[in-house]
Amino acid sequence: IHKCLEVASGSQLTALKAIFASSSRIPILVSGPFGSGKTRILARAAYEFAMDGLRRHNTTRILICAHHPASTQTYITDYFDEISVLDNKWRREVKVVRITRGIFRRDSHYNSYFRNLSQFRREISEEKYLHEKCLVIVTTYMTSLQLLSIIKCDDWSFTHILLDEAAQVREPEAIAPLCLAGKESKIVIVGDSKQVGPALVVLGQQAHENGLAVSLLERLQKKYKGYGGDAEQYLKILTDGYRCNEDITNFLSTLFYNRKVKSRVQVPTHPRAKFPFVFYCCDVDRTVRAPQEPAFDVEADAVLQQLKHYFHHRWPRDWGEQNMNDLSVITPMRNQVNLIRKKLDGQLKKVNV
Repeated sequence: IHKCLEVASGSQLTALKAIFASSSRIPILVSGPFGSGKTRILARAAYEFAMDGLRRHNTTRILICAHHPASTQTYITDYFDEISVLDNKWRREVKVVRITRGIFRRDSHYNSYFRNLSQFRREISEEKYLHEKCLVIVTTYMTSLQLLSIIKCDDWSFTHILLDEAAQVREPEAIAPLCLAGKESKIVIVGDSKQVGPALVVLGQQAHENGLAVSLLERLQKKYKGYGGDAEQYLKILTDGYRCNEDITNFLSTLFYNRKVKSRVQVPTHPRAKFPFVFYCCDVDRTVRAPQEPAFDVEADAVLQQLKHYFHHRWPRDWGEQNMNDLSVITPMRNQVNLIRKKLDGQLKKVNV
């Protein structure tokens, strides 16, 4: 198998085997924390479904949905484009289309995969894609709803629907792509109910009481566990982490995952840090600032100070040549993103925010 699609022999492989062995009439659920390989498992599953269809001379149509446009981009850049370079059969016989609003850089070869809704609608009207032997469409949940009105053939449906980041979207959004399924379609739903979910965006007591604050993945997980017996073979839990320093993984595993997640990678700690993560209190209430100066400014200055402390002047030799593009600042608020970007200067301008 291609290196970009290799899965680990533990819980990843168990989940992948369950996906292939499961009945098409029952959705299979795969739940796991960040860095456990959920997206890779779906990419591998899509590859195997496509190649199996080609071997059997069956028409295969695969729909992959993710919550964030950036995640749909990952399927192209990290998996399908790399496969097309290495696998002649995939390149010749599998048509991959990414439908979303944004594009890559204008000079990027990845744009050959990209279609916006207007382009896709026009091409469908010209009967393009409808008769492909193997078609893979990657899009967001919200965009998938538009596909229903574009693809108007009554006997046309996706043979496989793979839902990524399913714990982060409201249930109506997750159901939208399922409207494109047929009676025998295989459905795989993947996500992590411990991450930020619909409860954050669903407002109003009545909406919460009626279940809109619970994702489709979380609701089905509870159903499957409640049924017990054979139902649980359709629910697979990933327990291995492949992204973070072991101490970070253990910390989050203890707080949110009942100590079930184990780190499987060796990620060194910054030489100046006694621990791989630091809690830094800005204490904005006690900080002396102008009456109109928002707390955002204090926090942004603190971020800038930490960047300079750990990286600008103290870049670890073990990391090789200094490259600020390797650093990332994450904040949940757009105003804070804009402010931090504005404050970065010199080499720090290259930091991803």
